[in-house]
Amino acid sequence: MGKLYLYYPTKEDIFIDLVHRLDKKMEVLRQKELVPLMQSPDPDSLRKLGMAVGRVVSENLDYWRLMYVDVVEFRHKHFIHSYREIAGGLRNYARAMFQKTQIPFPSNVDPGFAYTSLYLQFVTYFLVEELFGAKRHLGVSDEEAIDQFVRLFTRNWQPGARKTSLPD
Repeated sequence: MGKLYLYYPTKEDIFIDLVHRLDKKMEVLRQKELVPLMQSPDPDSLRKLGMAVGRVVSENLDYWRLMYVDVVEFRHKHFIHSYREIAGGLRNYARAMFQKTQIPFPSNVDPGFAYTSLYLQFVTYFLVEELFGAKRHLGVSDEEAIDQFVRLFTRNWQPGARKTSLPD
């Protein structure tokens, strides 16, 4: 154990190396498991994406635990870039996807922001379920929770949906 500090001068250096290694692993998982499910914002695709996010979260709890260590020990300075990069990239990707699919998203709502919010809601939901052990914290199964999130997201542009105006 003492030799560890021959390679890493500080505890933070050990942590940074671990974060970089797990970031690379998570990026591969995102590209392989999640991006292929982001080709369309239709409800079926969104449900599949939500459940896939759940699998990625539950199968990689150490990665998510590191985020909390980062908040407590290092004032979130090692993970904040990941959130910003993912959110920014996802917003741009979603805007292009909505233009390509020509889904009539409400004019006063940024579809990139909405899609990114839905994705992050999936992550947050499964973090609470898995990492904090709060199973069924919304009182429904994972499938029903994902279905409800998707319905909320698609309520203003799905055929047959009751149209409501959103406040400016």
